[in-house]
Amino acid sequence: MKLLLFPLAGAMLGYYLSERGGVGLSAVIGALATLVFTLAGAGIGLLASLAIAGIQAQTPETEKRHLRVCNGTDVCPGTGEWIGSVDARHPQARTFNVWNRTAYVVEGQAFPDPQALVAGVQAVEVTWKWVRPAPAEQS
Repeated sequence: MKLLLFPLAGAMLGYYLSERGGVGLSAVIGALATLVFTLAGAGIGLLASLAIAGIQAQTPETEKRHLRVCNGTDVCPGTGEWIGSVDARHPQARTFNVWNRTAYVVEGQAFPDPQALVAGVQAVEVTWKWVRPAPAEQS
């Protein structure tokens, strides 16, 4: 959305200047302003994309696991500590979403049954986020 603001601002400035000054120098300045704002918007988008790609390329495999998010019905993709939560609008959110709602889960195993933790919470409603790897993997 923000990237659309640059070309839009340039177009508005160009229109304003061409309406006020007719076809002369103001129209040329307006066209240049439109071009500059359009290129600035494209440049910011390109820089953001390159920055994200660079961060992902430089992130070691063990750190990429920190970016993992799984549904409660998924099989655990990596051994370590995971934190579970439900949507804030869930009736049991205040009870279930506590800072220490973590579980040590082994890769290939199921995530803990939320019914055993808090009644009224189904596995499909839980999102598990990677906290840290198993102690042997921490080096």
